[in-house]
Amino acid sequence: MSTSYPIHDLFVRELKYQDNSDHAKLSVFRYDDHLLRRFGHAEFIRASDGSSHKSEIQEAADEVWALLEGTVSFSWKDKRQDSPTFDREHHQTSSNPLLLLVPFGVAFGYHVDEGEALLLRFSTHEPLDYPNDRLLKMGTNK
Repeated sequence: MSTSYPIHDLFVRELKYQDNSDHAKLSVFRYDDHLLRRFGHAEFIRASDGSSHKSEIQEAADEVWALLEGTVSFSWKDKRQDSPTFDREHHQTSSNPLLLLVPFGVAFGYHVDEGEALLLRFSTHEPLDYPNDRLLKMGTNK
């Protein structure tokens, strides 16, 4: 993928279902993506219509998110003082499955635009805002 983004190290890849006669498979995360060197935390998130989430800046851990279902608006803001894209923002809305990277030092948020959304969140470390984030996890408000 040779797309250029306004934030240094940002990565977004559209995900495609592979349909077979009796099932559909969505390959979310591949070794070849080279996004995380090790896993420390993974979770499914089911968020309701209109819910929003803004994470604190991750100082030492990249996060990889996957939108599996729903329509979601994502936002990033580069807060790394030494980054060539310091203070730049990027916004993207999708109703198609996506894989996206939140580099360490970049503020990240999302908003569910309609209906319900299903997301995956992977990180090398447990997120700073976990378990006190205000997401609806697997249908229960935590």
